[in-house]
Amino acid sequence: MIYFDTIGLKFLIEELKQELINFKVNKIMQYDNHSFSLIFPKKNLFFQIKDNQSIVYIKNQKDENINISSSFILSIKKYLDHSQLEDIQLLNYDRIISFKFKRINITGEMDINYLIFEVMGKHSNLFLLDNNFKIINIFNNNVSIENKRFYAINSKYEYFETNKKELDFTSIFESSKEMIDKIKGIGNIFANDTYSNIDKRKQLSSSYKGYIFKNNDSVYLSYNNFSKFNNFEINEYNSLNEAINSYFEEYINTSSIRDKKRNIEKYLLNKIKKNNKILENIEKDIIKDSNFEEYRYLGDLLASYIYLIKPRMDKIEVFDYNKNENILINLDTKKSPSDNLNLYYKKYRKGKKSLEVANDRKIKILEEQKYLEETLNFLNNENEYLGLEEIENELDIKTKIDKKNKKVKKRELLKYIYNGYEIFVGRNHTENNHLTFEKAKNHDIWLHVRDIPGSHVIIITNKNKVDDDTIYYAARLAAIHSKGEGRKIIDYTERSNVKRTNKFGNVTFNNFKSIEV
Repeated sequence: MIYFDTIGLKFLIEELKQELINFKVNKIMQYDNHSFSLIFPKKNLFFQIKDNQSIVYIKNQKDENINISSSFILSIKKYLDHSQLEDIQLLNYDRIISFKFKRINITGEMDINYLIFEVMGKHSNLFLLDNNFKIINIFNNNVSIENKRFYAINSKYEYFETNKKELDFTSIFESSKEMIDKIKGIGNIFANDTYSNIDKRKQLSSSYKGYIFKNNDSVYLSYNNFSKFNNFEINEYNSLNEAINSYFEEYINTSSIRDKKRNIEKYLLNKIKKNNKILENIEKDIIKDSNFEEYRYLGDLLASYIYLIKPRMDKIEVFDYNKNENILINLDTKKSPSDNLNLYYKKYRKGKKSLEVANDRKIKILEEQKYLEETLNFLNNENEYLGLEEIENELDIKTKIDKKNKKVKKRELLKYIYNGYEIFVGRNHTENNHLTFEKAKNHDIWLHVRDIPGSHVIIITNKNKVDDDTIYYAARLAAIHSKGEGRKIIDYTERSNVKRTNKFGNVTFNNFKSIEV
C-alpha cells in the first residue's frame, strides 16, 4: 500500500521539480487502462491511476508502448505534446497535484494547460484543463465523493469543498480522529503520531526519506518512519523516487506475477479436474456399451425363431446353439415380432456408435489433459509477467477488456550459444510450435525429453554436422526445462522427422536417437 498524504506529496513534488521543470514533453505513451507516461529528455514521468496504488513518479524501468489511445490520452497528446513543464504545485493543501504546461501555438501565442492529479486512493482522478481552469477532458468521469461533484467538459474545475484547516504547529488535539476531522490532507498514520506531539509534527513535516516497510502480510511505501511500522522490516532509500521504483519493481510487480500465476494455475487445475470427471463418465459409458455385440447376437437368435412369437408375449424361450442350452429373450408386449427384432438391432447399432464416440472423445480428452499438464509445467517454470500473459493468451482466458485493449507483447526467444551453435528453448506451447514448425529448418536438430512434459529444443545447424558435446549440452537444456528431476532420456532427430498431430501441439517423430542425461 502507498501512504502519501499531503506532506508526502509535497516532498515528492520537490523531487519532480528538480528533475523536470523547464523540460519539454517529447512523447506520450499509454500502456493500459490505468497508466501512461509523459516522456521528457531521459526522464519518464509515469502516472498510475489504480486504487490505492495511484501515484506519479519518475520511472527508471522502460515500458513498451502497446498503442492504446483512450479519449483522455488523445486529448493529452493534442494539448501537451512538445509543451514545456513550467511548474508543479500542491493545490488547496490537499492531495491534488497541478502540472502547469506552456507551448507556443501556430499563431505565435502562448497556450497554457494544466494536468490535475487528485491522488485519493480509489477516488483518484486526472483532469486536463485550459488556462481558465475549464475542463478539456477527464480520465474518469463520474459522480465523485463527499460533495457529489459532477464533472462536465467545459465546466470549471473545482476543489473538494471542505471546512478543514491547513496543518499548523500549535494545535493540540484530543485524538487522531479529531485531527483528521479538522486538518486537510492527512491520514491516520500521520495523525496517530502527531495529534498531541508538536515536535514530532514538525519533524515529520520538515524532513523525509523513502521507506518500504514489510511484514508477512503487507508492504507499505511511505516518506517517513512512522510508529505504525515499528515491527516491520525496514528498507530505507535516499529519495522518494528511488523508493517508489523499488516498491513497484521488487514488491508490487512480484505480487502481480504471483497473483496472475495463481489465477492461471487455478484455471488449469479446475480444467484438469473437470476433464478427470468427464473421463470417469466416459469409462462408465464404455463399460455400459461394451456389450453391444450381445444385442446383435440376440437379434440373430430372435430372427431364427420369429415365427414362434405370439401377440403380447413378454419373453420367448429359444435354443442357443453356441451355449448348447435354452435361453430367454425379453420382448415388448406392445410391439410386433418384427419391431421386437428391430429393437435389438437398434440397440446394437446405438451401442456400437456410442462406444465409438466415447472412445474418440476419450482420446481427445486425454490429449487435452496432456496439453494442460504440460502447460502447468510451463507455468511452474515461468517467472516473467510477459510469459504469463503469453500463457493466458494461449489458453484464451484473458478478460474481454484485456482482449480489447491489450496486445500481448512478444518476448525474445530463449537462446543459448554453445560451441558456436545457436540453441533455442521453448518456454510454452506457442514458443514450442514456433521453434519447431516456423523457425527450425529441416536439417536442424530437434530434442525433447521422453514421455515427460517439457520444452522443444532446437539446435540451428546451418547444415553442419553437430558434435556430440553440443548435442549433450542441448539435451541437458531439454532435461532442465522439463517436469521433475533426476536422470532423463532425451530423444533427438532432424526437424524434418517431426510431425504435428493435433491442435494441442503434440508431435510424432521417427529416425531418432536417444541420450540419457
